[in-house]
Amino acid sequence: MAAEPGGHAPAPVRPPYGAAPEPIPWADHPPAPDAAPAEPAPAGGGATPLPKRVPGAALPGDQRPDLAAAQPAARDGDGGAGLDVGAGLDGGAGLKDVALTRRCFRQPDGRWWYRIDVTEDHLAGGPCAIPSGFAAYLGMSPGESRTVRCATGELTLSWQARPTLEAIRPLLIEAGAQVGGHLFVTVTEDGMLRARHLPAVTGADNAAQALRLVGYTASGGTMDQALRVVATRVGMDGSTPRADLLGRLRERGDRDLLSLLATPV
Repeated sequence: MAAEPGGHAPAPVRPPYGAAPEPIPWADHPPAPDAAPAEPAPAGGGATPLPKRVPGAALPGDQRPDLAAAQPAARDGDGGAGLDVGAGLDGGAGLKDVALTRRCFRQPDGRWWYRIDVTEDHLAGGPCAIPSGFAAYLGMSPGESRTVRCATGELTLSWQARPTLEAIRPLLIEAGAQVGGHLFVTVTEDGMLRARHLPAVTGADNAAQALRLVGYTASGGTMDQALRVVATRVGMDGSTPRADLLGRLRERGDRDLLSLLATPV
């Protein structure tokens, strides 16, 4: 994940597949803090072989699957819906756009990352459910299974009853993650799963907690700054009014952020 403008240079891309394995940098050193509140415009990128989801675009094939009719919404570890089904940005039935998908945040590198809130089950080797909106953004389709590379070897992404990232325990152990921490993940166009671990923040005010939940690590931060950063990381303009941002968070299902930002303190 790249640093904010005015801060340190972006971290180098991991070596290509076949090079000697390297540890997850966040396992030994804390992540470089974001340096500025301003959020850049998303960077463009290629679309092979894991094309990014385009708002309003159909999934591979002639038509989108009718998931709402095919199966009930799955639940993930924190009680939220693990399968996002409903109207997307294009207003049609089917998969939600990633911008309307819970716990998905656009980082300064232009990619959307999904926040996994670490549970005991994850640390014990259990699978991790991911929202269908994020799976579709990665180019996945129902019934598909795919292997991605990561710093600890290989992981399997599958979409059977629901999209699932299998056995993230090696990543969590390498990063020194504990229950309550946050693992942000995305997949690059060349099939590399990138992960960033942030420990849970304790004893902080609402603004600092909200910033941590979207992957922003700069110290301090006011409520106004938190509103601007969160807005840009859910695909809105930084000047979006609070009421509109809260409406977007409610629509996405980000109840934790909604409760932190609803009180003007």
